[in-house]
Amino acid sequence: MSEVQEIKEGYKESPLGLIPEDWEVDELGNRLNKIVGGGTPTRGNAAYWINDIPWATVKDLKKERISHVEEYISKEGLNQSASNLIEKGTLIIATRMALGKAVFFEMDVAINQDLKAIYPDPSIGNEFLRYWFYSQVTKIQELGSGSTVKGIRLEVLRKLQLIVPPLPEQKIIADILTAVDDKIEAIDQRIKATQTLKKGLMQRLLTKGINHTEFKDSPLAEIPKSWEVLCIDDACEIHNNLREPISAEMRKGMQGEYPYYGPTKAVDYINKYSLEGDYVLIGEDGDHFLKFKTWSMTQLVSGKFNVNNHAHILKGTSICLTEWIHFYFQHRDLFNFLTRQGAGRYKLTKASLLKIMLAIPPVSEQKQIAEILTSVDDKLDALREKKSTYQELKKGLMQQLLTGKKRVKI
Repeated sequence: MSEVQEIKEGYKESPLGLIPEDWEVDELGNRLNKIVGGGTPTRGNAAYWINDIPWATVKDLKKERISHVEEYISKEGLNQSASNLIEKGTLIIATRMALGKAVFFEMDVAINQDLKAIYPDPSIGNEFLRYWFYSQVTKIQELGSGSTVKGIRLEVLRKLQLIVPPLPEQKIIADILTAVDDKIEAIDQRIKATQTLKKGLMQRLLTKGINHTEFKDSPLAEIPKSWEVLCIDDACEIHNNLREPISAEMRKGMQGEYPYYGPTKAVDYINKYSLEGDYVLIGEDGDHFLKFKTWSMTQLVSGKFNVNNHAHILKGTSICLTEWIHFYFQHRDLFNFLTRQGAGRYKLTKASLLKIMLAIPPVSEQKQIAEILTSVDDKLDALREKKSTYQELKKGLMQQLLTGKKRVKI
């Protein structure tokens, strides 16, 4: 990275505050050569939807640089719609739904009506402008209009004011921020690799155990010969009597240090606790049950805490460790035990929960497996913390560098 130094002199007043004397403030529209919109071919003509040209929508804007999309259209579909083919490396922004998103595609791509291709004049670098959009997400979202789905009108977008450094400084600023982005991307790749490792370990360890050569049939398919199968009612303790529903209004006057858990996470922190120790929480209701492959169905909690009436409270016994309950059900499909509460909403009653079966190894093996999976979780937590640190670094650098509060040496 280039050296960054505090600005000490040589700045001036501007509509956006103090800026370096050789920087300018201008409306975005004055610094753009053109904005190109998109469209959607009619879904009624199958010939328009052939794997020919990548076609992008806001659902594809998942990273800053994008190498693949979910849908493709034909050349005929492109020609018979308002969509436009945008050259790779062009800055593309969302003007509806994902307001503030600004990305580059690594291939030529057709865009739909919710996206716009931005072509800055020679005084603005593409990479610098992308980071500027990133820094303006909150403001752009606030300027959006619409009762259900927000969009921003182009005339509003063009009126946004931006600070414009000289091009050489823009490039260095973009290079610094790109270096941080590259680090975040590298951490993301390590997170994905570790998640894949954990998935493979869970598939093997939770069904085949460690170093087993003899297996037997069971109600849960084939398991090691030394394992047994029991219902939750026979293997675990249930402590739902310790749940305490406290309204959000009441919790406003009870703010404190003790977590107050719901079905999937801590929803608040209050000044009292009703449980202490190690427990597993399994949601009682919600839509998370349908996302069991990517969402955890369990929460392993320790210390002093509280639980509302939307999560079941389980604890291990002499034959079934608390950690085993957590890992065994963490990504388990519980759909067959649910009662529908409405569109996409389901409930796992206590009666149904107690009937769910789980495979139970000897306690010593449970401990071994739990230690292996916990070590992987610890690695994931460390990587996520590291990613968060770099994200905060990026946020701070953007606040300083894009406003000129800190200068880079050219």
